[in-house]
Amino acid sequence: MNDRACVRTDYGGTGLGGRHSRTFVAAVLGLACGGCWAHPYPTVDMRGRVTVDGQQASAGHLTFQPNAKARGRGGLSVIQPDGSYVLRGVPLGEVTFAIAPQKKTGKQIQTVDPMGNKVTTEEFIPLIEGAAIGAGQSTVTLEVSPAMSHYDFRLSGQNN
Repeated sequence: MNDRACVRTDYGGTGLGGRHSRTFVAAVLGLACGGCWAHPYPTVDMRGRVTVDGQQASAGHLTFQPNAKARGRGGLSVIQPDGSYVLRGVPLGEVTFAIAPQKKTGKQIQTVDPMGNKVTTEEFIPLIEGAAIGAGQSTVTLEVSPAMSHYDFRLSGQNN
C-alpha cells in the first residue's frame, strides 16, 4: 500500500479515495497557497501617501472597514517612513478608513518592555489633535471604486 494514498488521483482502492480525497487535496493546496485565493467579492488594492496639512506622515497606521452597503472584510496598513501605504483587498462600495498618522520628534525615549527591560526607542507624536474615535485619528468615508488603486489621504491637523 502507498504511504501517500490520501493524495491518489484514481479515487479507487485503499486510502481516502473519492470525494474525501478531493476535499483533502483542496485543503492542502489552500494551506500551501496561503492568501492566493480570490476574494468572493470585488476588491481593489489601494496605495498612496498620507499627509496632514501638507506634512508627510512618517509613521502610523490606516484601517478600513466596509459599511453596510459594501461586502467584505476590514484590514490594516502601516504608514511607511516615506508616508506611503498599501491596503490590500479593500472592498468596493462605501468604506470607512481610520487614519492615525504620526511623525518622529527626533528624540530618543526610555521605555520598559513587557519583560521589564529598559529599551530606548524613537519618540513619535500624532499629527492630528484628538479626534472623535481616538486621540490622533481621523476617519474618512469613501465610495471605493476600481479606479481608486492610487489614493492620497490629505488630512487636516484639526479634529476630523
